[in-house]
Amino acid sequence: MAEAQLQHIPIADLDREHNVRRSLGNLTELAKSISDVGVLTPVTVAPQEDGDGWYLVAGHRRVAAAEQVGLETVPALVHEAADAPARLLATLLENLQRLDLDPVEEAGGYRQLVDAGWS
Repeated sequence: MAEAQLQHIPIADLDREHNVRRSLGNLTELAKSISDVGVLTPVTVAPQEDGDGWYLVAGHRRVAAAEQVGLETVPALVHEAADAPARLLATLLENLQRLDLDPVEEAGGYRQLVDAGWS
């Protein structure tokens, strides 16, 4: 995989449908922080196959909070993702590092990987 490039991506161009989390939780503190100092940690995206938009791989809560405070773009590390299962794996790994991912969400993420052909 090539080295990631930093870009400012319009929130409207992000496909946020592929997240193993069912809930983003309370965004109040994160939104306040973003309102005060901006998005300090870039999200991770991969270009859609048709070249029209971006898959959001990591940073769903940051994007939701940024949108909540009225930002139109977010800083993003752009990765050339190999395929949908590779993006899913990256999203699942990102979320597994979080303490608040519940067991059902974790199991659902693993199920999606198995369904995509991973063992």
